[in-house]
Amino acid sequence: MFPNVCSSFGRPKGLHVSTNLWKRRKKKAKIDLNLKEMSLDNLEAQLLLARSACRKAKKDHVALCEVFWDTFNPKVRDRLKRHEQARNLGRMAQAINDKLDSLQVKAVEHEGSLCDTKERIEEVLLPVNKTKVHSSEDTDFLTSPLVEEFGYQGNEQTENAVLQGFYVPPPSASRYSKLFLKHCVAPPGLPTSDDQVSTADHCKGWKQAKEGTSGGRSRIIFAMYKAEATDPVLAALDASQRSMGHATGFAFPQWQQGLDIQLLKRSGKIGATSLRTISCTEPDQNMNNKKIGRDAVWNSERANVLARDNLGGRKGMWAVEVNQNSTLANDHIRGQPARAVIISNDAKGCFDRIAHVVAILALRRLGIPQQAIMSMITTIQQMQHYIRTAFGESEQSYGPNPSGPPPQGLIQGNGTAPAAWSAITAVLVDCMKGEGYGYEAWAPISQRAMTPVCFGFVDDTDLILNNNNPSVTSGNLIDEAQVELSRWEGLISATGGALAPEKSYWYLVEVGPDGKYVTKAKQLGSLVLHNKGQPETIERLEVTEAPETLGI
Repeated sequence: MFPNVCSSFGRPKGLHVSTNLWKRRKKKAKIDLNLKEMSLDNLEAQLLLARSACRKAKKDHVALCEVFWDTFNPKVRDRLKRHEQARNLGRMAQAINDKLDSLQVKAVEHEGSLCDTKERIEEVLLPVNKTKVHSSEDTDFLTSPLVEEFGYQGNEQTENAVLQGFYVPPPSASRYSKLFLKHCVAPPGLPTSDDQVSTADHCKGWKQAKEGTSGGRSRIIFAMYKAEATDPVLAALDASQRSMGHATGFAFPQWQQGLDIQLLKRSGKIGATSLRTISCTEPDQNMNNKKIGRDAVWNSERANVLARDNLGGRKGMWAVEVNQNSTLANDHIRGQPARAVIISNDAKGCFDRIAHVVAILALRRLGIPQQAIMSMITTIQQMQHYIRTAFGESEQSYGPNPSGPPPQGLIQGNGTAPAAWSAITAVLVDCMKGEGYGYEAWAPISQRAMTPVCFGFVDDTDLILNNNNPSVTSGNLIDEAQVELSRWEGLISATGGALAPEKSYWYLVEVGPDGKYVTKAKQLGSLVLHNKGQPETIERLEVTEAPETLGI
């Protein structure tokens, strides 16, 4: 009765209440009272009674559940009881493993000491977070000679030359940046997104937004914009303000303040450099970012230019599909039988390390207006970051350096970041395919050739390489895999990123004459990451070892 009584308050107060909703709730609650003819005072009295009955029922919920289950036939009743018992056991297991604890940061470990006060935590985390957004300063597009060509915020004339395929890089540029620029040519027939934010698009975006999402430092919450989107005048006003930045590249001063939320990646790991940093920006600014990301994915899906090798940031694509594709490839290798090298690697920092010029080129390649991207880039480069932990917000902040390169990366929490990474990955996969890398196979069901370079989801990537030439030995294939890994690492570095050696490993998948997998002891070999001039050998695993990846 409780929800039905709540709905009944609408009409006496002059609000619109759906008649069908009224009937459904009344039927569900088995209410025989004629609520429409009751006064407001009587409705309030009924509401109090309903709330009292609800509280009493909660105390007896176990017995009431048993009574409810007994109304079903024994087979269904027993299944419901088993399901509820499994849920209770799951809750107990989570409680034992401390997985029900809040992910907010209450203490931080730094250089062997525990920091558990607000002042000490902020003293440690502010420089750590600042280092993250300046970690790509030594990469190709932020150093000479490309920084003179593109600047820190891009150069529209030079960008147009790259997208049209006319740009000639300086001879001293790295081979990886040259390769990236070569494959940044815009595909033909790609639609260009609108540089305006229409009122209809504005209202649609806020209708889909979740009311409880955290806003920025101004304390303007998502609920306010959702409410204003229901009023034609206020919705038009908000849409015009968003359009001002989206169409001209302007970044409002209010947008240039952000809140860094520190979250635990895993329960119990409280190292200062092990925390996940999510930046909460102003709701209207991030809604513009989401429009950029949505338009980029929409344009690319229509033109079929995104790589099937990486499914992250795309509608309807799930991480489990990546694991399924990888499993099918392993089955294909065993069924031939054949051999292949699979290199699992993880991009360090991912969104935090993307060079802005790279993001601009990749997004413009997918038809995003230059000024819309500039509004986002300017906001990020001029942003003052404050930190929020379990103790509250910091009074100190960090921001752009007075001299030197501005902060890079697209920051975690940015609505454009997943689509931008997909756009960059599409170029990287094209680069690898252009160099002849990938797993060459024939699909027996679809009856067509396929050459996947990798199986990836956002920053988790499994490179795969085979060679069908019978004269190529396993040692030769490992040597080819080393060249492929170096090429992939160089391309990732050119975009501003880096690979994490501690999260990388590889397999040699080879089926011997006896039908069994060849072990490490029978076929030696190693793969090395350059690791910014500090070479590090990555771990090799047996094919029977399966570390957790993508949550599986």
